[in-house]
Amino acid sequence: MTELDNAAERLADRVKTLPEDDPLIRKLEIGSAEFLRTKGFDISTRTGCLGALAWLDAAGVEDAFADGGKVESAADWYIGEARLDGMKRIVKSRLQKYFDAV
Repeated sequence: MTELDNAAERLADRVKTLPEDDPLIRKLEIGSAEFLRTKGFDISTRTGCLGALAWLDAAGVEDAFADGGKVESAADWYIGEARLDGMKRIVKSRLQKYFDAV
């Protein structure tokens, strides 16, 4: 694996364990809301969160990219995995915090 692949793998692992208030998660939350809105989910509502979570559970790594791009390298795979995991954490957190449901 290349240095970029290794860095992307470390990022994917890190996203799974970061606390909710970590700056990286906060930054990902802003982008995730917009990204999920383009997929048809308003995560400011309970229904939107539930729909987004169902979509994220079924999504493939390539779905994590705005253009539905091809996964052409290990780095792409790990970045897509990190984005999906991060978005799931964000949506689940919103469901718990604002809607008392997961």
